[in-house]
Amino acid sequence: MTDTAAQTNTGAGEGDTATANEATGGNTLITSEGSEGEVSGNEATTATTTEAAATAEGDPGNSESAEGDAGKNEPIEYGDFSLPEGIEADDVSGMVSLIKENNVPKEIAQKLVDYEANLIQETRKNAEDRKAQFEEKIAKRSEEWYQETVNDKDIGGDKLKEILPVVNRARLQFADKDFSAWLDKTGYGNNKMFVKFFHNIGKAISEDSFHLSRGEGAGSKKSAAEVLYPSAQNG
Repeated sequence: MTDTAAQTNTGAGEGDTATANEATGGNTLITSEGSEGEVSGNEATTATTTEAAATAEGDPGNSESAEGDAGKNEPIEYGDFSLPEGIEADDVSGMVSLIKENNVPKEIAQKLVDYEANLIQETRKNAEDRKAQFEEKIAKRSEEWYQETVNDKDIGGDKLKEILPVVNRARLQFADKDFSAWLDKTGYGNNKMFVKFFHNIGKAISEDSFHLSRGEGAGSKKSAAEVLYPSAQNG
């Protein structure tokens, strides 16, 4: 029984080996060089490549595609772009230059110009809004300073009518046009500290004029620094 089974198994193994050897040309999977199969495969690949080349040479569609690709490289004539109100050609000149350099299709080019114009409009609006908010803040602060000055116990109320001519005289003599404009623009012209400062200058000028009129220091005139900072001259 054992010998019969062994013979049977041996026969089956030989059959399997024969089948595998036939499939691999008489070699195992590891040692098989597959030269004959590779030759057949190379011949098939070469034939396929040759047929594809012949088809490409005889296909007029490929020629038209090549001509179309060549046409895409030709510079596009854009003409004038449509711009919204308030936007000038110079405003979008950077975007237009970029479009021309890259030969962007016309329909896309107009969308890019529109996008750039919208950004410019939005930026300008934001700047105008910020300016309006700043001016409103300045006006509000100037009004607050005005109320503080007119209600100040030292210079406010009825005293202000007598003080302001003295303040204005000092401003005209010591402040130039730019400084005076700055006082108006910033609202500091209503600030009580500046009002008191120019009032003190005005009083110093009046006192100096009074002394000179009585002959004290005749022939001499105090400088602006001497009027503003008398203690510094004594030191």
